[in-house]
Amino acid sequence: MVEVWNLTPEERIMLTFNKDLQAVSTEGGILSRFIGTIARKPHLCPIKYKNWHEVPDQYKEDCWNIIEVIF
Repeated sequence: MVEVWNLTPEERIMLTFNKDLQAVSTEGGILSRFIGTIARKPHLCPIKYKNWHEVPDQYKEDCWNIIEVIF
């Protein structure tokens, strides 16, 4: 996913969605793998929380902002 992390601000990956609003095609797979890389970064998704609902909103917003910049 290095190539995705290194996209310039002008470059974005356009997603295609099915009727259930699920990301599909090659781009959907890239999104899924990219989110996995975010989840493995302790400064973005700390592992000390046992439940996603316990994670402070700021962490969630930071992750979402990164995703929005790329997709």
